[in-house]
Amino acid sequence: MQQNLALERLYAEVKARLLGAEAAHGWEHARRVYDAALAIAQAEGYEGNRFVLGAAALLHDLADHKFVPERQERKRIILEFLQEYGLEKGLTEEIFLATEGVSFSQNKGETAEPGALLRILRDADRLDAMGAMGIARTFAYGGRVDRPLLAEGGEQGSVEHFFEKLLLLKDGLYTEAAKALAAERHAFLLEFLRHFFIEYYGEEEGLRLLDERLTKIAQI
Repeated sequence: MQQNLALERLYAEVKARLLGAEAAHGWEHARRVYDAALAIAQAEGYEGNRFVLGAAALLHDLADHKFVPERQERKRIILEFLQEYGLEKGLTEEIFLATEGVSFSQNKGETAEPGALLRILRDADRLDAMGAMGIARTFAYGGRVDRPLLAEGGEQGSVEHFFEKLLLLKDGLYTEAAKALAAERHAFLLEFLRHFFIEYYGEEEGLRLLDERLTKIAQI
Protein backbone atom coordinates (compact mmCIF):
# COMPACT_ATOMS: atom_id res chain seq x y z
CA MET A 1 0.00 0.00 0.00
CA GLN A 2 1.31 3.45 -0.92
CA GLN A 3 2.53 5.07 2.29
CA ASN A 4 0.58 8.33 2.04
CA LEU A 5 -2.64 6.37 1.47
CA ALA A 6 -1.74 4.02 4.30
CA LEU A 7 -1.26 7.00 6.61
CA GLU A 8 -4.68 8.38 5.67
CA ARG A 9 -6.24 5.01 6.46
CA LEU A 10 -4.30 4.72 9.71
CA TYR A 11 -5.43 8.21 10.73
CA ALA A 12 -9.08 7.21 10.26
CA GLU A 13 -8.70 3.88 12.04
CA VAL A 14 -6.85 5.30 15.03
CA LYS A 15 -9.53 7.99 15.28
CA ALA A 16 -12.26 5.33 15.33
CA ARG A 17 -10.35 3.31 17.94
CA LEU A 18 -9.60 6.21 20.29
CA LEU A 19 -12.83 8.21 20.12
CA GLY A 20 -14.40 7.92 23.54
CA ALA A 21 -11.13 6.80 25.14
CA GLU A 22 -9.72 8.43 28.28
CA ALA A 23 -9.70 12.15 27.44
CA ALA A 24 -6.09 12.99 28.28
CA HIS A 25 -4.70 10.24 26.03
CA GLY A 26 -7.51 9.77 23.54
CA TRP A 27 -8.06 10.76 19.93
CA GLU A 28 -7.82 14.54 20.29
CA HIS A 29 -4.43 14.18 22.01
CA ALA A 30 -3.21 11.80 19.28
CA ARG A 31 -4.43 14.21 16.59
CA ARG A 32 -2.66 17.19 18.14
CA VAL A 33 0.59 15.24 18.54
CA TYR A 34 0.32 14.08 14.91
CA ASP A 35 -0.27 17.63 13.64
CA ALA A 36 2.54 19.02 15.80
CA ALA A 37 4.97 16.29 14.72
CA LEU A 38 4.36 16.98 11.03
CA ALA A 39 4.68 20.73 11.58
CA ILE A 40 7.93 20.36 13.53
CA ALA A 41 9.30 17.96 10.91
CA GLN A 42 8.53 20.51 8.19
CA ALA A 43 10.13 23.37 10.12
CA GLU A 44 13.22 21.33 11.00
CA GLY A 45 13.73 19.93 7.50
CA TYR A 46 13.31 16.34 8.68
CA GLU A 47 14.60 13.91 6.04
CA GLY A 48 13.43 10.64 7.61
CA ASN A 49 10.44 8.49 6.74
CA ARG A 50 7.31 10.62 7.18
CA PHE A 51 5.09 7.54 7.33
CA VAL A 52 6.97 6.18 10.34
CA LEU A 53 6.82 9.61 11.97
CA GLY A 54 3.09 10.04 11.36
CA ALA A 55 2.22 6.47 12.33
CA ALA A 56 4.20 6.64 15.58
CA ALA A 57 2.58 9.97 16.46
CA LEU A 58 -0.90 8.52 15.92
CA LEU A 59 -0.18 5.26 17.74
CA HIS A 60 2.01 6.45 20.61
CA ASP A 61 -0.78 6.24 23.20
CA LEU A 62 -2.77 3.37 21.70
CA ALA A 63 -1.16 1.11 24.30
CA ASP A 64 -0.01 3.68 26.86
CA HIS A 65 2.17 2.22 29.63
CA LYS A 66 -0.15 3.66 32.30
CA PHE A 67 -2.89 1.37 31.04
CA VAL A 68 -0.80 -1.45 29.47
CA PRO A 69 2.23 -1.88 31.75
CA GLU A 70 3.76 -4.93 30.01
CA ARG A 71 6.02 -4.08 27.07
CA GLN A 72 5.26 -7.28 25.17
CA GLU A 73 1.53 -6.62 25.40
CA ARG A 74 2.05 -3.07 24.14
CA LYS A 75 4.04 -4.46 21.23
CA ARG A 76 1.36 -7.02 20.44
CA ILE A 77 -1.31 -4.32 20.33
CA ILE A 78 0.69 -2.03 18.04
CA LEU A 79 1.83 -4.77 15.64
CA GLU A 80 -1.66 -6.27 15.52
CA PHE A 81 -3.06 -2.86 14.61
CA LEU A 82 -0.52 -2.54 11.77
CA GLN A 83 -0.73 -6.07 10.38
CA GLU A 84 -3.34 -5.21 7.74
CA TYR A 85 -1.08 -2.63 6.10
CA GLY A 86 1.34 -5.04 4.46
CA LEU A 87 4.35 -3.29 5.96
CA GLU A 88 7.79 -4.82 6.12
CA LYS A 89 8.63 -6.25 9.52
CA GLY A 90 11.46 -3.78 9.95
CA LEU A 91 9.06 -0.88 9.41
CA THR A 92 6.54 -2.10 11.97
CA GLU A 93 9.34 -2.67 14.48
CA GLU A 94 10.60 0.86 13.86
CA ILE A 95 7.14 2.29 14.47
CA PHE A 96 6.72 0.30 17.68
CA LEU A 97 10.14 1.36 19.00
CA ALA A 98 9.28 4.98 18.19
CA THR A 99 6.04 4.73 20.21
CA GLU A 100 8.04 3.32 23.12
CA GLY A 101 10.48 6.20 22.97
CA VAL A 102 7.96 9.03 23.30
CA SER A 103 6.98 8.85 26.98
CA PHE A 104 8.53 11.40 29.35
CA SER A 105 8.34 9.17 32.42
CA GLN A 106 9.45 5.98 30.65
CA ASN A 107 12.57 7.61 29.23
CA LYS A 108 13.39 10.00 32.05
CA GLY A 109 17.07 9.95 32.96
CA GLU A 110 18.35 8.41 29.73
CA THR A 111 21.81 9.57 28.72
CA ALA A 112 21.91 8.76 25.00
CA GLU A 113 20.93 11.53 22.60
CA PRO A 114 17.78 10.46 20.70
CA GLY A 115 17.70 10.51 16.92
CA ALA A 116 15.77 13.03 14.83
CA LEU A 117 12.60 10.92 14.80
CA LEU A 118 12.34 10.73 18.58
CA ARG A 119 13.34 14.35 19.05
CA ILE A 120 10.36 15.42 16.94
CA LEU A 121 7.92 12.95 18.50
CA ARG A 122 8.91 13.83 22.05
CA ASP A 123 8.67 17.54 21.41
CA ALA A 124 5.23 17.15 19.81
CA ASP A 125 3.96 15.10 22.74
CA ARG A 126 5.48 17.38 25.37
CA LEU A 127 4.04 20.52 23.83
CA ASP A 128 0.60 18.98 24.38
CA ALA A 129 1.42 18.63 28.09
CA MET A 130 2.07 22.36 28.41
CA GLY A 131 -0.14 25.43 28.34
CA ALA A 132 -3.93 25.31 28.57
CA MET A 133 -4.10 21.85 27.04
CA GLY A 134 -1.60 20.45 29.51
CA ILE A 135 -3.66 21.82 32.40
CA ALA A 136 -6.89 20.40 31.00
CA ARG A 137 -5.31 16.98 30.41
CA THR A 138 -3.79 16.88 33.91
CA PHE A 139 -7.12 17.37 35.64
CA ALA A 140 -8.99 15.15 33.18
CA TYR A 141 -6.64 12.27 33.97
CA GLY A 142 -6.67 13.11 37.68
CA GLY A 143 -10.45 12.90 37.70
CA ARG A 144 -10.39 9.57 35.89
CA VAL A 145 -8.07 7.97 38.45
CA ASP A 146 -9.68 9.80 41.38
CA ARG A 147 -6.65 11.87 42.34
CA PRO A 148 -7.09 14.70 44.85
CA LEU A 149 -6.15 18.21 43.78
CA LEU A 150 -3.21 18.27 46.19
CA ALA A 151 -1.24 15.48 47.85
CA GLU A 152 -3.15 13.82 50.68
CA GLY A 153 -1.77 11.11 52.97
CA GLY A 154 1.12 10.26 50.68
CA GLU A 155 -1.07 10.12 47.56
CA GLN A 156 0.06 12.28 44.65
CA GLY A 157 -2.36 15.05 43.74
CA SER A 158 -2.92 16.52 40.30
CA VAL A 159 -1.14 19.77 41.17
CA GLU A 160 2.04 17.83 42.07
CA HIS A 161 2.16 16.70 38.45
CA PHE A 162 3.00 20.27 37.44
CA PHE A 163 6.17 20.22 39.54
CA GLU A 164 7.15 16.65 38.70
CA LYS A 165 6.68 16.93 34.94
CA LEU A 166 4.94 19.86 33.27
CA LEU A 167 7.26 22.61 34.49
CA LEU A 168 10.30 20.54 33.53
CA LEU A 169 9.32 20.10 29.90
CA LYS A 170 10.42 23.47 28.51
CA ASP A 171 14.08 22.87 29.21
CA GLY A 172 14.00 19.33 27.83
CA LEU A 173 12.83 20.15 24.32
CA TYR A 174 15.10 19.44 21.36
CA THR A 175 13.85 21.34 18.32
CA GLU A 176 13.84 25.06 17.72
CA ALA A 177 10.31 24.83 16.35
CA ALA A 178 9.03 23.39 19.64
CA LYS A 179 11.06 25.76 21.79
CA ALA A 180 9.48 28.70 19.99
CA LEU A 181 6.03 27.56 21.17
CA ALA A 182 7.05 26.38 24.61
CA ALA A 183 7.90 29.71 26.27
CA GLU A 184 4.33 31.03 26.15
CA ARG A 185 2.86 27.70 27.24
CA HIS A 186 5.30 27.46 30.15
CA ALA A 187 4.41 30.98 31.24
CA PHE A 188 0.72 30.02 31.17
CA LEU A 189 1.41 27.06 33.49
CA LEU A 190 3.12 29.40 35.97
CA GLU A 191 0.29 31.91 35.81
CA PHE A 192 -2.28 29.20 36.44
CA LEU A 193 -0.33 27.94 39.46
CA ARG A 194 -0.06 31.47 40.86
CA HIS A 195 -3.83 31.84 40.74
CA PHE A 196 -4.42 28.33 42.07
CA PHE A 197 -2.14 28.74 45.11
CA ILE A 198 -3.57 32.18 45.95
CA GLU A 199 -7.14 30.94 45.73
CA TYR A 200 -6.41 27.74 47.64
CA TYR A 201 -4.22 29.11 50.47
CA GLY A 202 -4.72 32.88 50.40
CA GLU A 203 -2.36 35.32 48.74
CA GLU A 204 0.51 35.54 51.22
CA GLU A 205 0.67 31.84 52.12
CA GLY A 206 -0.07 30.75 48.59
CA LEU A 207 2.72 32.76 47.02
CA ARG A 208 5.15 31.62 49.71
CA LEU A 209 4.35 27.95 49.14
CA LEU A 210 4.48 28.33 45.37
CA ASP A 211 7.86 30.02 45.58
CA GLU A 212 9.14 27.14 47.73
CA ARG A 213 7.99 24.59 45.17
CA LEU A 214 9.46 26.49 42.26
CA THR A 215 12.77 26.91 44.08
CA LYS A 216 12.97 23.15 44.61
CA ILE A 217 12.49 22.27 40.96
CA ALA A 218 14.95 24.99 39.90
CA GLN A 219 17.59 23.05 41.84
CA ILE A 220 16.97 19.79 39.95
